Amino acid sequence: MAWGDRKDGRLMRELDSLHYITGIIYPNRCDNEAFLPLKIDYTKTDEFIRRKNAARPDIKYNHFQIIATAVLKTLTLKPKMNRFIVNSNFYQRNEVSTSFVVKKSFEEDGAEALAFVHAVPEDTLETIRQKMKEQIALFDPRPLAGVVKTVYLRKRARLASGKKSMSSDERVLQSAGKKLFEEMAFAMQEDIVKVRDNFFRRLDVLEA
Repeated sequence: MAWGDRKDGRLMRELDSLHYITGIIYPNRCDNEAFLPLKIDYTKTDEFIRRKNAARPDIKYNHFQIIATAVLKTLTLKPKMNRFIVNSNFYQRNEVSTSFVVKKSFEEDGAEALAFVHAVPEDTLETIRQKMKEQIALFDPRPLAGVVKTVYLRKRARLASGKKSMSSDERVLQSAGKKLFEEMAFAMQEDIVKVRDNFFRRLDVLEA
């Protein structure tokens, strides 16, 4: 890294005089913003998504993946769009990346986390989709799944012996189970009821 560079960008030393003075005239991020209404026809995009999902039912494509891929590829092919100004100096960003918020549970007040996708010039829709999936799947359900498993098996054993399930176990299954299956369903992009039923069905088979 040369003198004047930043960890997130290279100082633009080769700028012409017109662009050099722009950073002095407009030193702040919002000094020269332009907004315009734009209608985009998604008809062909919808058809493309349907074809992709029909060809590979095990892989789910959606509009967000396509929009994110388009933005990342545009910034890769048009690097001048990936510059920023700090202290009146122009910098070329070292990488092309995007971020999005991951909802930890399907609740209005559910916890959120910020996920990042770092792109490379060779990326395609398939590789970006996979990177997004990996970011979403960073959630590790094993500790919570262990709690739900223990409580569920204890409840099953009590019912099998003719006893009633404990109210504390019911509360744990309701709260911990809800959180576990919501996050698993989100990470797996599956229906929460299907995830829950498969989880308990698998436990019944393994512990039979």
